[in-house]
Amino acid sequence: MALKETLSPSLPQRQEQLFFHPEIGIERDYNRIYKQDIVEVGWPQGAMRVFEHLAKNHTVAIVGIMLGDEGKGRFVDTKLESILAIPGVEMAIVVRFNGGNNSGHTVEGLDLHVVPSSIMHPQAVGIIDQGMVVHPEDFITEVGYVEEVAGDTRGKLFLSEKAIVCTDIERAEEVLNRIKSGAAKGGTGRGVAPSYAHNLDRTGKRVSDLMAEDWRENFSKYYEQKQQDFSPYGMDLADVLVPDFKSSRQNRRIIERPLGTKEEFLDRLENARSWIIDRQMVTNTFFMHESMLQDMNKRGVIFEGAQAQGLHSWLGTFPDVTASDPSIAGIISGTALWRPQDIKERIGVLKVPYTSSVGV
Repeated sequence: MALKETLSPSLPQRQEQLFFHPEIGIERDYNRIYKQDIVEVGWPQGAMRVFEHLAKNHTVAIVGIMLGDEGKGRFVDTKLESILAIPGVEMAIVVRFNGGNNSGHTVEGLDLHVVPSSIMHPQAVGIIDQGMVVHPEDFITEVGYVEEVAGDTRGKLFLSEKAIVCTDIERAEEVLNRIKSGAAKGGTGRGVAPSYAHNLDRTGKRVSDLMAEDWRENFSKYYEQKQQDFSPYGMDLADVLVPDFKSSRQNRRIIERPLGTKEEFLDRLENARSWIIDRQMVTNTFFMHESMLQDMNKRGVIFEGAQAQGLHSWLGTFPDVTASDPSIAGIISGTALWRPQDIKERIGVLKVPYTSSVGV
């Protein structure tokens, strides 16, 4: 009997094996999918759903599991409508936890880059959370474009004070990085990767820095420091061409302009800063998340991922990868509160007919 149990363990024993030795399950799934061509949707028979009792009601995470461009925005929109249709649910929150305006979701004809896909729903609000990169000038341009269709968004958008600020300086750095590496292309030119890099090397800026009273002095020094990086290459920071998001939208083609002098750079930031302050949208989103947990029967939460697993900086198609964590694990750092096991529905979106990747 002991030998038989060892060779063919019972269901509880198999569950215990998979729990303590997940590599067994990975090997089994690999063989079934790639060698036997078996694909099943849903929970496997006998699977141990050990974290299900921890998951919160009406919570969904939607991430890409290929190379991006899978149509995640449509899934977010559909799940949002289904959550709001649940009896007792009064509102829903859509949380963007990674990426910047290097990504894009199309919802009801709107091209959204940093604005969450909740923007068209009267019973929903969107959070641009701390794991995101936000270019202030592009952000107000995008919101203005959205409001032409969706109306006033006041009270429907919240921006984390810990979100990473991207400026034209980081976009200029992408140009410099291509010169350093000798690469013809690399990145999207939107400055997202350098912004994440500076968050790690502790030299970058966050929304709270832009909101501070001494912001102009702070960003002035930042300009002067970065200017020194360009001179060894015979370049003047003010002359580097960077994408002009507003003009590009208006003309439906990519338009670039010089970054400009320090005063021009600061004046553009000041206009965006004043607009953001007037909207009263900057907040400590950690406390927003904490308050959500008080009554999850009356609200739903959707975590809207950008890019996809195949572009993960460690696991993806390096060097053609993204700079943020596009996996469901990115929700931890992107919100500072939620864990994957807190979320009831964890959905990975893929595209069967063909594979495509935006950019290089």
